[in-house]
Amino acid sequence: IYNVHLDTRLNLSERLQQLSPVLQHARRADSPTLIGGDFNTNPYLWVGRMLPLPFLGHQAEGVAQHMQKAGYKSSLKLGAATHDLFGMQLDWVFVRHIRVRQGEVHRMPISDHHALRVDFDDLPSAMLD
Repeated sequence: IYNVHLDTRLNLSERLQQLSPVLQHARRADSPTLIGGDFNTNPYLWVGRMLPLPFLGHQAEGVAQHMQKAGYKSSLKLGAATHDLFGMQLDWVFVRHIRVRQGEVHRMPISDHHALRVDFDDLPSAMLD
């Protein structure tokens, strides 16, 4: 199980670069794997990591495709809003060798991010130890 919190002010290539060590470490074992957390996949194109140009970056799609190529499946549909601003999908739960029964987003009035709830089919006992 990996929990990530990626930087906000990154463009897609930098975001994938920041995610790379996690994927490299997880690739060492062909075991059930969950990578989740705040990927900060925002719809901005960042100029100098300071100026966000809205709707010019499509990071959610790019991260989802990258994770799929690495053998992971998203527990949420692409476009599931996990943040109120622009309906951004900042948060994800990606799995490999784990069957997802259902993934949902629940609004959280106490946070700027919404809660993710993912139900899995039988988890391998090694993950429960």
